[in-house]
Amino acid sequence: MSTSRPTVLVVDDEPLIRMFVADILSDAGYAVIEAGSTDAAIDIIEDEANLKAVVTDINMPGGADGIELARRIARSHPDVRVLVVSGRMRPATYTLPEGSTFLGKPFSDQQLLDSMAGMLGRAPGRRRVPDGGNDAPMTG
Repeated sequence: MSTSRPTVLVVDDEPLIRMFVADILSDAGYAVIEAGSTDAAIDIIEDEANLKAVVTDINMPGGADGIELARRIARSHPDVRVLVVSGRMRPATYTLPEGSTFLGKPFSDQQLLDSMAGMLGRAPGRRRVPDGGNDAPMTG
């Protein structure tokens, strides 16, 4: 994997949302890995040396929710940034560990890309939409 493509782990127990987010990030030039639970995510994080960021839903199955996953990442991998997303709750800023950002659902492709760019300190990407689709907000 090229070092010019930051690797991002997308963690969501809803497969369609996970694939949607992964497609947006992949189209913008990120290398993407997917996990359907926080337990699977923890295993991937331990094995993936090039990981730069994690996008996780708050309400997740497994041994931890998305906020606890963000806390574990902050302790064990402080250079990995975490984007916590949810359409059901908005956590208080103090509950998120350093290096984490919150993005509420629904969000547009561009809001996701802008959040990632802000966390990683790179220019915002633009999603290529080859089928003439739109930048409609993501729900769920």
